[in-house]
Amino acid sequence: MRIRRFYQNNRTYEICLRAREGLPFVPCKTINHILKSCLAKSIQNKAVKIDEYVWMPNHLHIILYVIDS
Repeated sequence: MRIRRFYQNNRTYEICLRAREGLPFVPCKTINHILKSCLAKSIQNKAVKIDEYVWMPNHLHIILYVIDS
């Protein structure tokens, strides 16, 4: 069981997500559209602001600013 993380308000965080196996982030238009749609949905409630992101074949880096945790 993973311990739930606590994010403080008005702080910047780097989040790295990786795949357990395989290469799920295939760089094609459909996958890019799905991933960008997920990012857009995550910032819709104005609780976070995504400053930068980088998609790699097997992992993702996001730098985000937490407005209201």
